[in-house]
Amino acid sequence: MYDEILFPVSFYLLDHNELIDHVVETASRFDASVHMLSLTLSEEGRQDIEDHKNAFANFETRLAEEGIDVTSKLREEPVEYEGVADAIADEAEGYDVVLVGHTKVRDGSSRTTAEALINRLSVPVFVVPMGTPRFRDV
Repeated sequence: MYDEILFPVSFYLLDHNELIDHVVETASRFDASVHMLSLTLSEEGRQDIEDHKNAFANFETRLAEEGIDVTSKLREEPVEYEGVADAIADEAEGYDVVLVGHTKVRDGSSRTTAEALINRLSVPVFVVPMGTPRFRDV
């Protein structure tokens, strides 16, 4: 049913074990491969970007260690926060499902990335509710 999972993951959610567990469980249950996508936000500083790359590599390693067929793409060209859902949607074609973490609304914006993806994509969007990201006050 779900052979190819797109997993757009925020740098700010990479330390959440429950999100990793959901990805592993979903991919294992459906014997699916996972394509990790992470975007660099325009507001990230140089150290944030280095931390981002390290966390992303660690997460990719964890999936591989769990026996999940994983590919990844870390887009280094900066994206404005408001353009994150569009960037993810542009990558979603060809996938059977999109699995995203969801935190509370940031900066008083009216819609989250998860909500925007649900409304925009024609494939199922699995949403994993998360607590406040460790790296950001929201």
